[in-house]
Amino acid sequence: MNLQKIEAKLGAVNEIGCRLDDNLEGAQRDYHRTEGASIALKQAIASYETLVLSLDKELNENENLDLEIIKLTKKYLERGRLLLSGLQSAAENNKIIQSGKVQGFELAVSVAKKYRDEEMMKIQKIKDAIENDEIEQAGESFVQKDNLVEEKISKRQTGIRPSRALKERRISEENNLKI
Repeated sequence: MNLQKIEAKLGAVNEIGCRLDDNLEGAQRDYHRTEGASIALKQAIASYETLVLSLDKELNENENLDLEIIKLTKKYLERGRLLLSGLQSAAENNKIIQSGKVQGFELAVSVAKKYRDEEMMKIQKIKDAIENDEIEQAGESFVQKDNLVEEKISKRQTGIRPSRALKERRISEENNLKI
C-alpha cells in the first residue's frame, strides 16, 4: 500500500467526518428547537384550558347573554383548543423525526471516526516499520529488507479464489439432479 494513498484517504475521511459532524450539530439544534416548541405548546394548552374554564364559568353566571352567543363562544373556544392540540401533536412528531436524524448522524460520525482511526493506525504501522528498518518503500509497495520479498500491508488474503457464482452453483445442482 502506498503511504501517500493512505494519507489521501485519511484526508478525505477526515473532511467527510467534519461535514457529518457539522450536520450532526445542525440536527441537534433542530431537535432542541422542536422539543422547545412541543413544550411551549403543552404549556399553551394548559393555559388555554384554564382560560376556557374561567370563561365558561363567567358565561354561565351572566344571565344577560343570549344562549346563541354562549354556544358560538364555546364552539370557537373548542376549535382553538383543537388547533393547539393539533399543533402540539405535529411538534411531537417533528421531535421524533429530528431524534431519528440525530441518531443517524451520530452513527455516521462514529463510522467515519472508526475508519479514520484505522487509517491512522495503518500509517503509524508503516512509519514504525520504516523506522525500525523492517521495510523500505520501493515504488508504490513496501519491500522487506531481510529477504527482499515484496509484501503489501493489508488485511486481504492472496491466493484464495472467490466462491462460485450463484449461476454456476445452480447449474451444477441441476446437473447433479439430472443424473
